[in-house]
Amino acid sequence: MAMTPLDEAHAAMMDNPEDDALRLAFYRRLADTTLFLLLTHEPETDGAPLDPEILEIDNKETANIDRYALVFDTEERLSVFAADYKNDALPYAALPGRVICGSRPRSRSAGGSCRFRI
Repeated sequence: MAMTPLDEAHAAMMDNPEDDALRLAFYRRLADTTLFLLLTHEPETDGAPLDPEILEIDNKETANIDRYALVFDTEERLSVFAADYKNDALPYAALPGRVICGSRPRSRSAGGSCRFRI
C-alpha cells in the first residue's frame, strides 16, 4: 500500500523526534485528514451518537486491559482490516481528524474512556 501524506508526516516526525516543527506538522496533518472510524453498527438516524468498535487488548506488562477505537486514513486500509477482522464490510464514519482526536468517546465496558494512539 502506498504511503499517504499522513504516513509521510508521521515518518518525518519519527525520524526527527526533537524537531517540534515536524511534530506540529504531523498533528496538523492528522487534524486535517478525513479519518474512517470503525463502528459497531450503523447509526439509526442522522445525528445519532456513534458507537465506535472498541478492541480490548490484554496488556500483560501493566496487567490492564487497554481499549482502542480504530481509525484509518483511507477507506482501502479500513476495508483490508475489515476483511481480516470479521471477513465482512463493516460500518464506519468518515470524520475530520480534529473531530475524532478532539473527542473522548466512552467505552461500552466499565465506563472508561478510549485513547487514540498513532
